[in-house]
Amino acid sequence: MSHNTIIIFGTGAVGGYYGAYLSKDEENNVTFVARGNHLKAIQNNGLKIISRGIKTVYPVQAVGSLNEYDGTADYIFVTVKSYDTETAIEQFKHCVGENTQIITIQNGIDNYDRLTERFGSDKVIRGYCAIAAEITAPGEITHTAYGTIVIGEDNGAVTERIKKLESVLSGAGIPVKIAINILHDVWKKFAWNSIFNIITAITGKTVKSVYAHPETLDLCRKIFDEVRSVARYANVELTDQDMEWILTVSSDTPDFRPSTLQDRLNNKPLEYESFTGFIIRRAANLNIDVPVHKTLYALLKVIDS
Repeated sequence: MSHNTIIIFGTGAVGGYYGAYLSKDEENNVTFVARGNHLKAIQNNGLKIISRGIKTVYPVQAVGSLNEYDGTADYIFVTVKSYDTETAIEQFKHCVGENTQIITIQNGIDNYDRLTERFGSDKVIRGYCAIAAEITAPGEITHTAYGTIVIGEDNGAVTERIKKLESVLSGAGIPVKIAINILHDVWKKFAWNSIFNIITAITGKTVKSVYAHPETLDLCRKIFDEVRSVARYANVELTDQDMEWILTVSSDTPDFRPSTLQDRLNNKPLEYESFTGFIIRRAANLNIDVPVHKTLYALLKVIDS
């Protein structure tokens, strides 16, 4: 039987959750790249997924590096933090063959560009995920809401590689959507991150707390407006309807801690350079003023020091 060989590069909450689902499909041969106590726990006890109160243990193959990986992979899912993308590329580049497809469902806008610069756009698929999950113990991931992966081609075409990837994901029980305007959708998700990841990381509060104060909702709109002004120069038009979607999509789900807040609470480096820092740098090149992002950035610098 021919299997899909899959590498999950970055077995955090996102990579671990989706990789576990992919691993239970007999059509897939999945290798997880992890590190530290998380890696040891997975190797010794399997990968534990707690989803909506139900625990499942997946006996998976986890490694600390790909130095001894034999051959090339059909799919490489890049799920590391944005500040680890370049390191990840160096570690998995020898696993990229003629037919390999690299899927980025990372936060941020520019990871796709970094990957295409190295491997070409014919080998990289742009995507994002909507999920609330976190590592709750070494080798254990708790999933509380959402779970969809969105993929697409920048030109809106539903190509054979997109159809095949959709089949691989849906075959493993992962909700998947093919976007007709993936660039717009990625920017909309980026705006959500720029609001909720950043506000919760600075305040130490969860998503639901943002909805409790009119002043905070006003701040959300100001952040969105600055993101929108930069997105226009990427030929992406974020709308008022997008803003309202951002402010309502998380209002009726179980409360959760976005990834940047999780990192702050776990004393890990924060990923704000891919959100706030990215907008500031891009805006400077475009001569756009983004005072709210500059203020948030100054606060994040103190928190992350």
